Amino acid sequence: MRLPVTLRVYSILLVSSVLILRGLIDLATHFLAGPSASRILSDLNFILCGGRHLDTPYKSCPGPDAVTGFIYPPPAAFYAHWVGLWGLQTGFAIQTVISVVVLALTVRALIRLAPPEGNAARWAVVLGCLAIAPVSMSFVTGHLNFIMLASFVLPLTLMGKRRSAAAGVWIAAGFWLKLYSIMLLPLLLAERRNWRAAGAGILALLIIPLILLPWLPLHLYHDFFFERMPPLQRMTAPGIAQSIAPVLLYIQQSATTLTINFKDCVLTPGMQLLIRAIMAAALVLALGQQRAMRGKAVLEPVAMLLGGILLYAPLAWGYHYVLAMPLVWLGLTRLLRADCGWVRGALILYAWAALLLPSWMSVPGPLTPSALLYLPFITRYPVALILLMGIVIDSRRVEWGMLWHDVRREGVKTLSAGLFGPPAQSAP
Repeated sequence: MRLPVTLRVYSILLVSSVLILRGLIDLATHFLAGPSASRILSDLNFILCGGRHLDTPYKSCPGPDAVTGFIYPPPAAFYAHWVGLWGLQTGFAIQTVISVVVLALTVRALIRLAPPEGNAARWAVVLGCLAIAPVSMSFVTGHLNFIMLASFVLPLTLMGKRRSAAAGVWIAAGFWLKLYSIMLLPLLLAERRNWRAAGAGILALLIIPLILLPWLPLHLYHDFFFERMPPLQRMTAPGIAQSIAPVLLYIQQSATTLTINFKDCVLTPGMQLLIRAIMAAALVLALGQQRAMRGKAVLEPVAMLLGGILLYAPLAWGYHYVLAMPLVWLGLTRLLRADCGWVRGALILYAWAALLLPSWMSVPGPLTPSALLYLPFITRYPVALILLMGIVIDSRRVEWGMLWHDVRREGVKTLSAGLFGPPAQSAP
């Protein structure tokens, strides 16, 4: 039996409003606490430290281990320099304002790319996405995750408005702040209509370091890519990081306590190969989704790609799951449709509820490390992500079936049609 759509809408509105209010209170509490707030010091302070030492951000801002301290590309230090020019607390306020503006632009873009049915459903989806715990966690810690999310979503609307240069700048800015947005380029290159935006992005990737050369010497790029990055690709935190690698390592070690001792959490070469295969599979699924939709529903392949990035990243913390917002958006939009079946609705509701709980939330008392439900509880984020990705694919069974039929009939020519065939029409 299906719940009435109205009941679903107003239930999500009520729960989301309460959680958003709680998040706002938490954010205000941390801001009023000033530099003494531990979570601000442990996260935002490392970011702003790089801005205070533009010439030596990696040597002057070390952390207690290889995966803390200033671990961002050199241009991120230039950004942090201006954000933190007037101290930590003012920098926190500036970063919060930037995050609010960028998040508002992203939500507006999501409404345009995948509009829910009806005004009430639209508000429910918007508030439901804003209520997930990674949003408040990112605000409280002052991270760059909202800019990362925008660097994937905003180019889609900009390309629809034929503003390819602006789309390319957003992609490049996202890369030089936190690398992730480079993964958008394969999706753009796979369709001729997006080549201009892809070219603008590649050009901006090269121009930005040249513009910043007076402040950021070239050796910093060598330090980042060859000294800081390699350890980050080999380490994880079982039971704390929210991706496939820590789950596998947790099971392999039969751990009974949560750990954040990175020296003991190095991934084996085989496990590194496995998570790279997972990232490659997610990219193939995203490309397949893009080809199956033939230029429509352009948000779906990007949402799949973001899901793959989060499942791959060995150090995907809970607040990084802001990048899962497009998947949550698509899931809630389907949940609030009259034709949403109860099985699909229950899976979407579970995935959304799992992301409402902060990743750092203490494990409930009955769920001891030896209990059957302990592992599902600490892995609820990646499980929710996999469910939402599966629902996106399942909702397009007909289109995937048509694509598979074309592949069997015409072979690889079908898959390469995006490169050599006529441009597809953009979604409105």
